[in-house]
Amino acid sequence: MRLKRSRCSLRLYMSCIVHFLMTTRNQEKR
Repeated sequence: MRLKRSRCSLRLYMSCIVHFLMTTRNQEKR
């Protein structure tokens, strides 16, 4: 069970990073 939770967390973390990267790229373009 703990492993499953960790996997979910990793997915959320990746999503957060992608969002942050997109925002940073948008800011630089602006």
